[in-house]
Amino acid sequence: MGNLIEAGEWLEARPGDDVIVFDLVSVLLTGFTGPWAQFVNALSDEGMAGLVKIALGQYAVEGETVFLFGQLNPPTVVPIPASVITSIDKIDFFDKPEGAELEALKLLIPFAGTGLHERKAA
Repeated sequence: MGNLIEAGEWLEARPGDDVIVFDLVSVLLTGFTGPWAQFVNALSDEGMAGLVKIALGQYAVEGETVFLFGQLNPPTVVPIPASVITSIDKIDFFDKPEGAELEALKLLIPFAGTGLHERKAA
């Protein structure tokens, strides 16, 4: 997430809070199979199963909900199918992006959807 969140910073997830577009969220993945194994392993050699991303929306592909997330450094859009997500929880975070992070966030605007209406509980 660039300089918006310092490495090693503790963040508090708020299960049950409504998640809307551009909220910072914790995404807990269910497993490390298929394309998600490589994705998770690319993030850390510690076997992390959780991600901190920006909620961008959702859409359906062949009957499955796919959640769309973004990150700031580098600016990236990540589609993750609901079947590999255990939970999506809003993170209590109040800093506003500025500088390079704000410029990266602006690049994600075209990918923002109508919001996250379906959630999976942990």
